[in-house]
Amino acid sequence: MVDRAHAWQTAGQSFTWYPQGRSGDALQIFYRCLGHPTSPAIVLLHGFPTSSYDFHLLASDLSTDHYVCLFDFPGYGFSDKPLKGYTYTLRDDARLVDFFVQQIVSLQRFALLTHDRGDSVGLALLAGFPAYRQLCFGMPIYKMSMEEVRWEAVFPGIAASSSPFSAHSHPSVQNRSTLQLIYHR
Repeated sequence: MVDRAHAWQTAGQSFTWYPQGRSGDALQIFYRCLGHPTSPAIVLLHGFPTSSYDFHLLASDLSTDHYVCLFDFPGYGFSDKPLKGYTYTLRDDARLVDFFVQQIVSLQRFALLTHDRGDSVGLALLAGFPAYRQLCFGMPIYKMSMEEVRWEAVFPGIAASSSPFSAHSHPSVQNRSTLQLIYHR
């Protein structure tokens, strides 16, 4: 596993991030993008206490048909570990996602797949940055439960019962054709 994690790190890049209220304390944030930039994009947000590496098999599989972008939040994976006194907040992590999407990978439209704490960050992104409500409208936001390995789509402002994407359950996250069907519907 150490060799695979090292290969994941070696294939990645990093960018400089300034957490809110700490303009002098820059952090290096690790990220990777797989697939072709003109393919439909998916942003993956990891949970606690994990990293982007948790998605390495899924990202590789999805990259044959999608542009998959993911990063390690501050303090996790291959990103910098903040100095003492750093405050981890959902709002600042949502700012980081916005910066990543706008400035680093320049996505105009994307699906968002989240896990665990990444779920809360994804919702904070939608709550704190209203433009994403329009950008992501009609694009599913997938919540991934690692324990049950299920997919669930959430649309802001639309009741789950009215969404054609609600409550889709799948036996395997490796089933790319199922995800494509949902994504392209």
